[in-house]
Amino acid sequence: MHWHHIVPRHAGGSDDPSNLVQLTIEEHAQAHKELFDTYGRWEDRIAWQMLSGRILPEEARIEAAKLGYQDWLVNNPDLHQAKSKVHSTLMTERHGKATTIKGITYSSRCEASRVLGITDVQARRLAEYEERGYASQKGAPKRVSIKGQTFDSLKEAAVGLEMGYSTLRKHIRANKLTVQYI
Repeated sequence: MHWHHIVPRHAGGSDDPSNLVQLTIEEHAQAHKELFDTYGRWEDRIAWQMLSGRILPEEARIEAAKLGYQDWLVNNPDLHQAKSKVHSTLMTERHGKATTIKGITYSSRCEASRVLGITDVQARRLAEYEERGYASQKGAPKRVSIKGQTFDSLKEAAVGLEMGYSTLRKHIRANKLTVQYI
């Protein structure tokens, strides 16, 4: 026997005993099929398919995770604003921000990559290295100074400061640590 929520939890139902009824597996599957046919909620469709043996429990969990995430995306306006802002920044950087590479200024990073015959990612890296004050990636300084200590590389600095390399990079990007290239 299974406990079935008369008003499902995903529809606002509670675990109150007045909202619970015991059903056989077949009856439970049929109850969720009827709820799906009536209200069209994906949660009831998945429950019906799983209880009737049409899909495995693991498949049901994966499908529910996908559909729940899609619902969350649709119903989260803040996420849309954040994604829009990131997209806008990326497009400005790629197509509207002047980029200097090897002493030549291009109207955008996209133009620089096209003229130089390199990928957009390579153009971004070259521009970043030039912004930091060194001519090319090959000419990038190997030694760094962090918190008054000198290290032969950022990886060595991570070990010396007893933190992971990616954590160190995050701290540098967030301006929590200041790095001087030597």
